[in-house]
Amino acid sequence: MVESALPALAGYDPDTGQELSDEGRNIHDELARLSPVQQARARAWLTSLRAALSEWYAAHGREDPSSAYEMRVLDAILNRLHAEATRRIPDVGELGGLTVTPLASRARPLREALIPAVVEAVREEEAFTDQIQGEDQGFRDRLRNAFLEQIGIDERARVHGKGPAERAEPGKLYTQEHIQGIADLALGLISDIFGRFIPLPQRMVVAEPGGAGDIYDGFEYYEWLWPSWTPGARRSHIKMNYLTALMSGGRPDSAPARVAAEHAAAMVFDWPYNDETRSADAVMNELLGDPEIVHRIYQIQRGWGGTHHPLTHKILISFFREEGKDVETLWANVMYTIIHEMIHAFEHPDYSKFAESFPGGVESPEWITLVEGVATKLAEIVWANVMALLTETGEEGRTNLENWSETILGPHYVPSTDPQVLQDRVQQLRELARERYEAEAEVNGLVGLVGIENLLAAFFGGQTGKIAGAVPGTTGSMLAPHDTGERPRHPPRSPSPSLSTSSDESSSDDGGPSRPQSPAGLPDKPSAEVEVPQPQRRPLARREGDAPVTADQRLSPLQPQDLRQAARLENRLFPDDPMSEADINSRLREGNHYLGAYDDAGALIGYAGLHITGPQPGTQAYIETMGVDPAWQHRGIGTALLRALLDIADQAGLPVSLHVRPDNQRAIALYESHGFTPAGVERDHYGRGSDAWAMRRPVTEPEPPGAAAGAEGRRCPVPAIGAGAVP
Repeated sequence: MVESALPALAGYDPDTGQELSDEGRNIHDELARLSPVQQARARAWLTSLRAALSEWYAAHGREDPSSAYEMRVLDAILNRLHAEATRRIPDVGELGGLTVTPLASRARPLREALIPAVVEAVREEEAFTDQIQGEDQGFRDRLRNAFLEQIGIDERARVHGKGPAERAEPGKLYTQEHIQGIADLALGLISDIFGRFIPLPQRMVVAEPGGAGDIYDGFEYYEWLWPSWTPGARRSHIKMNYLTALMSGGRPDSAPARVAAEHAAAMVFDWPYNDETRSADAVMNELLGDPEIVHRIYQIQRGWGGTHHPLTHKILISFFREEGKDVETLWANVMYTIIHEMIHAFEHPDYSKFAESFPGGVESPEWITLVEGVATKLAEIVWANVMALLTETGEEGRTNLENWSETILGPHYVPSTDPQVLQDRVQQLRELARERYEAEAEVNGLVGLVGIENLLAAFFGGQTGKIAGAVPGTTGSMLAPHDTGERPRHPPRSPSPSLSTSSDESSSDDGGPSRPQSPAGLPDKPSAEVEVPQPQRRPLARREGDAPVTADQRLSPLQPQDLRQAARLENRLFPDDPMSEADINSRLREGNHYLGAYDDAGALIGYAGLHITGPQPGTQAYIETMGVDPAWQHRGIGTALLRALLDIADQAGLPVSLHVRPDNQRAIALYESHGFTPAGVERDHYGRGSDAWAMRRPVTEPEPPGAAAGAEGRRCPVPAIGAGAVP
């Protein structure tokens, strides 16, 4: 099939599908005349041809099959056909009616379609080799050098010549107003394709860091946010969002990914780690012990071209302007990147949870395909539609090329009425290179199996069975029923401080209860129904191992005599679902870690619990509950309790998870400042219609001795309030 298709495809323009002959016959136009059923069959055949062609190029040593001439022809045709098929869907209800759940017998090939062939081969062979023939160094040493090599490569691309000094020069930054115009246009173009069956906002606002909005300059955003994070949180963020990403399939062409492939290392960041992942984790922790390397990676991240935060849906792009590169930067980098990142924001929560369900979570190759690969595919559909409409007449009798260029290029647009100039500009835009995830190839394979409509039903509608097949299993993880950890017997609480009306994500915690009673948070004063008389205070009895919080407050393991007061606080803070004294005592008997915060008279003023759980005993930790007496809130006690629990988990070498309400921005910012990253959504976690976000913090090396010194200059067993707390 491939050999016969190559000569035929070579006769067409790779950007339009137009035949390069006197007749000018257009493949797309001919396919458009077919009935919808015939078009669907044609799309399926062309998609299978693309997959076969991609494998053929890879087998013949082509590093980037997607850039091949014939592949570009197929992509241009397929993406336009997919755009038109999408336009024919009138609403989300019709989308569900147009799709059929694949049979259970299709589950395995559907699962395999998500995994790159090279990763699948490594998984099946299980042939990890620490020392390969012809190399003097073993896997760990080679991997460390590869990380350093990639850091250097990324610095040259993202940091050099783009720092504070260059940004301060006149004309080196695109304005917020300019970027806002591009964002408005991008949202309109997305709406033109997908707007009939997904709810879209009227506008996505470009704002200053700290201000209410959706889109920010990544450099300024990191400059604003980074100082509020603890050193441990910075290392965790860099580890998950940069170092691990180099190994997990998001950047298969990176130096660390190449070394892993050469050693047949199956990088599965699912606890407990296999031998090669454990070695990689040790290398990453070693690198993160060097403050200079941490700072270098921070500079890379603040200069990154596009990022979407799955919890807050904030989009970070680069506002930096390079002289003489306005067309390339504004069209291919800013415009295309905004389209890609906006599509992430419209992903259905159930789809997000499904993508997280595979072993390894957000570091799994399946996640890369389902999240980044699919966003790339959908962005390409929008882009193909844009390219096809460039020469058509738009507003005010001008071509779309002229109208859109005026918006996208802004003050850098030079009008022209010369037909040849306009034609050259069209060709220039169609040839622009865009940053696309290689996982798009796996997505095309999946579409070939289930159809574009099924993919849309899953991504935008949360109907994950449409791409997974009718496989028995847990909701949202039909392809990969994966035990992510035993749930505590008692419904877990979200350690979420009370809501703040501030949009400042770097705000400190308010020390409030771990789960707000309502979207408005707890009242300033408890109602009469939950008023609890305060117990008589007793003289403070210092306990061995206590850690100072302030001069008149201390943290200590929760004692049996404090259980009654803890239960009273439970009733006060969580009147809808409190734990009883017997419940808390049961937690302690099970070996869970519960801490108390005490005032100068020894009265309990706050508490927090860490549940040791996991698919195997003792393989992960879960923050089960956290609460502070309302009279003692806003004093950093919640932060101290959180850090104390994290210190316990770090000493045990365990990853930590928790739950938080999606609209609790203040709590989300607190957890992110301590190294947590979003891991998916859980429907009805707090009751029917009340969802939760799961957040996860990877295994983190304990702070080095002296990093969190107490009053005597030694490292406290429990962090003290004020020692590096979020301001």
